[in-house]
Amino acid sequence: MENGQIPNSRISSAKMGDWDLHKALEGRLNNGDYWDTDTTYSSWMQVYLGLTAKAVGLITQGNGQNWVISYYVQTQSFGGELLYITHDSNDSRKLFPGNTDGNGSFTNIFDSPIETILIRVEPYECNGVCQLRLEILGCNSSLALSKDCVIPSGMEHVTGEIDRHVTDHYGGRLNGVGAWELYKIPISTELMQVTFTNPMFISGIILQCRPQGTLEINCLTSILIKLGNDTKSMQYINDNDTPRIFHVNHQAIYAYDIISFESVIAAKLIGIQPLTSSLHTGIRMRFEILTCEDADGTLTLPNFNAKPFSIVAPAGGYVTRETDGTIAITIRRTCLPDCTSAGIVVVNTADYTATAPGDYTPLQGEAVNFATADTDATVSLSIVDDYDIDPDERLVVYLAISVTGETYHVSFTYITIIDDDNLI
Repeated sequence: MENGQIPNSRISSAKMGDWDLHKALEGRLNNGDYWDTDTTYSSWMQVYLGLTAKAVGLITQGNGQNWVISYYVQTQSFGGELLYITHDSNDSRKLFPGNTDGNGSFTNIFDSPIETILIRVEPYECNGVCQLRLEILGCNSSLALSKDCVIPSGMEHVTGEIDRHVTDHYGGRLNGVGAWELYKIPISTELMQVTFTNPMFISGIILQCRPQGTLEINCLTSILIKLGNDTKSMQYINDNDTPRIFHVNHQAIYAYDIISFESVIAAKLIGIQPLTSSLHTGIRMRFEILTCEDADGTLTLPNFNAKPFSIVAPAGGYVTRETDGTIAITIRRTCLPDCTSAGIVVVNTADYTATAPGDYTPLQGEAVNFATADTDATVSLSIVDDYDIDPDERLVVYLAISVTGETYHVSFTYITIIDDDNLI
């Protein structure tokens, strides 16, 4: 927070006392300005970290004659809900002590490190007006960020090859100047849809509410989400064969609400379908899509002149029958100019329409080693012949490498399993 590593766009709040002068983005430790709120009721300041971090504590600071005496903390793990930090003994919300003056700092260390993508501080008691400056502590005194599957796809900053939405409301980019608008909901056929040039591993979305001209809050409160590789194959994320309703907890304009999927979904299209809003009269929405890869399907890797590993597969991916038992996946290494050292890549699988372990035996962290001069290697995936008559099903195989302690996803393909139980 203090050194600016976390950008302003990831800092938001609810119930600010002076909207124009003391925004949440000013609430950085030792900053000349601060965040403030005139009430502790439903007030909070939050920081979206952008990547999974191991947070170990907070440093808080007031301003002049105003400071936060005590506060609650909420965190959100990838794929989880926003939860209060609680006492281990009785699971009640833990009230953290805050500052005793306006200019000194006070440090709280959590009982154990917390893996989170978001930190929210909720003032409970203040001296004068609640005024707050903040720093987040991570392992080794800095945020231990990992390249988890929470990489913005490029909606906000217009990076990568992302097609326009199926509607004309292209202003719905996170932190943009416009918004996607609907004046009546629910409208079952109306989607905010984004099409990627290449299939992506999609892990979630970030939603943001934009006010009307009068600053009246009219935010989404629930949505459905559809994904697929073309408009005909798009399917809802389901709960027990019923479209899953994602509840949105917007409490303030411009604040973020993060929806993380329980598992990564490979798809080329994603559509957001509004269901309900806070005023029941429509919505004004902006959003970002979280992925495992940049929007062009690759990552720019530090200290490499080329993408070092890739899966060698036919167009559309591999095809196998249930009765084949196994399928060999070829992995190729690219070195410039030549391979002069050994290499290692990790192979993983993810469900698409095929599910493990019923349809195949998953690969999780399967290491493939390359000798100094090796350019090709293979890894085997076991296919389950279940004797049931099923439609053809697909799974995803993807590669990961480690660069200076960070994990990057560098290549993926599909495997289609053809059911041959109905063949004579």
